[in-house]
Amino acid sequence: MSLDVGSRIPLATTAMGRAYLALCSDAERDVLTRRVRERDEAAWPQISEGIERALVEYRERGCCTSFGEWQKDVNAIAIAFRPPGGRSIMAINCGGPGFHLSPEYLLDQVRPPLVALGRRLQDLGG
Repeated sequence: MSLDVGSRIPLATTAMGRAYLALCSDAERDVLTRRVRERDEAAWPQISEGIERALVEYRERGCCTSFGEWQKDVNAIAIAFRPPGGRSIMAINCGGPGFHLSPEYLLDQVRPPLVALGRRLQDLGG
């Protein structure tokens, strides 16, 4: 994968986008998901299912996943956090080609330190 810092990726099908949606307010999530639905009404049922699953994942695992849902060969997990000083929500992910990063590896090996990093970053202001 060759994404640069600042690259744009889909909100509703990527792990980073889903992590953002999991952490933002209900009102912001409603606005954003309405826009996503308007762009692709036909795909909305599947997209909505992925978002709902991501909200549960974030509560239960502390991260969101996207295993082949953005691009069929890409697996990723992500966390989101609110940095100190009232700045916007930020997200961090670990992702790449599925043949290098299996869902099991990402969840079992990468998730614990990624979730811990998110907590440390959020706690910097407290």
